[in-house]
Amino acid sequence: MRRPILIVVIGYIIGIIWGQYLNFSIVPLYIFITICLYIMKFFSSPKKFKVFSIHRYFKYLKIIINAKILLILFLSSFISYNIVISKNQKREILQNQFQNQSKFIQTGTIVSTQIIEEYKIRYIFEVKYSTLKNYRFYIDIKNNNKDLNTKSLKKFQNRNITNLEFGDKVKIKGEFIKPEKQRNYKGFDYNNYLKQKDILGIIEVQELEKINQNKSFKYNFISLVNNYVQSLKNKAYQILPEDIASLFIGIVFGDRSMIDEETVQNFNASSLSHILAVSGMHFTFLISGVIILLKDFLGRKKTYILGIVVILLYMVITGFSASIFRAGIMGIIMLISKLIYRKNDIWTSISISLLFMIIYNPFLIFDIGLQLSYCAMIGILLFQKMIYKYLMKKVLKIKKIRYHPKKLIMTFISKILEYISVTISAQILILPIMIYNFHSISVYFLFSNLLASFITEPLFIISWIFLFWIIICMPVAKFISILIIFFYKLLILFSKMGQLPYAQILVERPYLFFTIIYFLVFTLILIYNTLKTSKLRYATFQRFKNLKAWIIYKSKFQLKFQRKKFILVILIIFIFYNFSYQMFPQNLKIFFIDVGQGDSSLIITPQNKKILIDGGGSLSNFDVGEQTLIPYLLSRRIKKLDLLIISHFDIDHIRTDCLL
Repeated sequence: MRRPILIVVIGYIIGIIWGQYLNFSIVPLYIFITICLYIMKFFSSPKKFKVFSIHRYFKYLKIIINAKILLILFLSSFISYNIVISKNQKREILQNQFQNQSKFIQTGTIVSTQIIEEYKIRYIFEVKYSTLKNYRFYIDIKNNNKDLNTKSLKKFQNRNITNLEFGDKVKIKGEFIKPEKQRNYKGFDYNNYLKQKDILGIIEVQELEKINQNKSFKYNFISLVNNYVQSLKNKAYQILPEDIASLFIGIVFGDRSMIDEETVQNFNASSLSHILAVSGMHFTFLISGVIILLKDFLGRKKTYILGIVVILLYMVITGFSASIFRAGIMGIIMLISKLIYRKNDIWTSISISLLFMIIYNPFLIFDIGLQLSYCAMIGILLFQKMIYKYLMKKVLKIKKIRYHPKKLIMTFISKILEYISVTISAQILILPIMIYNFHSISVYFLFSNLLASFITEPLFIISWIFLFWIIICMPVAKFISILIIFFYKLLILFSKMGQLPYAQILVERPYLFFTIIYFLVFTLILIYNTLKTSKLRYATFQRFKNLKAWIIYKSKFQLKFQRKKFILVILIIFIFYNFSYQMFPQNLKIFFIDVGQGDSSLIITPQNKKILIDGGGSLSNFDVGEQTLIPYLLSRRIKKLDLLIISHFDIDHIRTDCLL
């Protein structure tokens, strides 16, 4: 059995999802699957030739699913199911226990740096309840200073606020706030979001006492690293303009907190947000740099060991987000395979990195960042070569390109096609996640990524060189900053494609049926291409090809002789779809939308007319329309309103400044 770890991961994920969303045991699922397989085996005896027969295709199913695979899936999913159920129950009990207390009084350790938010400073506070389990909380220290939400590093360094460091032991007294669950239909669930971060709840601090003690080696080391990284960030701000420095820190250190909101939105709208996240490319340049510089001095084995240490250190510096952890673990596995003279299997590396993450915290599987990171990587692995070969085949049909005397031109075209194939293949699996969570499609993603791809590699290389000279010699770093500013200005320019008209198209949340069809189509394309390119499965490919030809022939035959009936059926379906609410009126539906301190309600009439009364509003920077109302309507699959009623023009009913 190949790649058993991949099977374990699949089973573990099934158990997590089952435990999170379903309230009954997972055992009946595998009993049902086993019974179905035995029934299919019993009724699959060959009787006569049929194109669609269980016997003909059951043998392919047996190759994919056998007793060993079923056993691994059952055991891993059963374990993860019970872990999720146990964690959810303990979490609920503890949250209710703390919420019922008049005051929350605990002694624990600060395990994060400052998190600057509007009118408050936030830390992660860890309390040790037993030798095996620690619980984490967000602690909020409120401050009425209006400048606290400023993103400039220079402006909040010398404030008279509580300055805590990683590893400080503190005693706090305050009020425990249970995180809110989903307030609207398909809306944001803050409680589930904090599950992904292993945070139990929020404590509004009323009193805080710092307890002097000697920090452990782990806390001292992390604190020293954080302080040193902060000094490097300060030096970057001294040399570079503020907007460039914030981007540089985001790309190199993975800290996006200083990047202004408009820039982040531009990167998201132009589908370039992956550049701001530390990913595999960062580790590729890091490992390559270590090997090139030190291999001749230290030797191969010592260089690989040092590379592993550097990767671990860089993971500590940049934090352990999903993309960082995935790329870091895969890099470490690759170096270990070189040390022990074993071939590195990319699917096993992905499986190991994901398994580590979901064992540590099963709820990370619901983290959007993790889903995007892994789906992009899997999409590239599955589809990139196929798309590249297809594009190259089409390009080579152009005689002027095919017989061009200059090889440099062909190399350039090949590089462009490679970038295009990588972008498209990543988007294949990312697209459903983006539509489901953000209800939007980036129109210019191919152009923006193609333009950015030409400067991404030199930008990363120059960024690492610039960081090296910041550490070694500031005057040289100031000289290199000219190049840094040039490349980052170009990147900002490309990101502004997100401001072009129709850069993003709003999309309704798709039905499950269409999502299944979407994945089924690409699965069939992948199977067809795999069979076509595999010499060992030539007979199977011919059978698959003949089946495809037979289906096309039957479809054309039926369409040719029954065209009138086909058109009539289409017309009936169209009429029924558009006038069904007139013929069969539905119940009147009224929904009250939670828009915070404000009012908004949606009415769907029996004739399927959509009426919105008020839209909410807020005096703060939070955009209720963009963040709450539009996602709610798209989740209900509403893109057009038949009537908008404004009861009055108070700020909490409608933002009048948005209409001016």
